[in-house]
Amino acid sequence: MIFVFKSHRDLISTRESILSVLRELNPSRALRIYVALNEAINNAFLHGKAPVTLRIEKDTKESGKGERLVMSVSCGGRGFIPTLGLPEDHMPNGRGLYLIRAMAGSVRFEDRGRRVVLECPMEQPPWATATSGGAKGSKNPRPGLSARRELT
Repeated sequence: MIFVFKSHRDLISTRESILSVLRELNPSRALRIYVALNEAINNAFLHGKAPVTLRIEKDTKESGKGERLVMSVSCGGRGFIPTLGLPEDHMPNGRGLYLIRAMAGSVRFEDRGRRVVLECPMEQPPWATATSGGAKGSKNPRPGLSARRELT
C-alpha cells in the first residue's frame, strides 16, 4: 500500500487507512508503530521536501524472520546523517529520531537519510486466537470492528 502526501492535510485525511493496515498487529505494537510513522512523516515535511511517500508492505520472503510489515517513509529533501541517542538539552532537534527508534524497534536509514525504513514482526493479535474473545460462531472475532483489509 502506498500513500503520497503533498501536505499535512493529506496525512490527516488518510489516518484511518493507515490505522486499518496496522490493526493486523498487536494493539500496543500498532500504536507504537503509528507514533513512529507519524513522527517520520512529520520529520519528512519539516526537514525534507514534499511529496512524502509512505509505503507499507507485508514481507514473507526472508526465511527465519517470519511474516513482517516493512514500512518506509521517503521525501525529496537533501538528506541527513542520523544521530544516535538523545540530543543534548540545548539542541532544538533530534528527539524525533530517538522516538522513532524507541517506538519501532528495527529502524534503518537509506538514501543518505531521505528514506527511513521500519520493520515490525507480524504477531497474532490477542483476538485472533481461537481461545480469546469474539462472539461464538462469529466470523469477526472482534465485534464492532470491520474486517481488516489485506495488503497487496
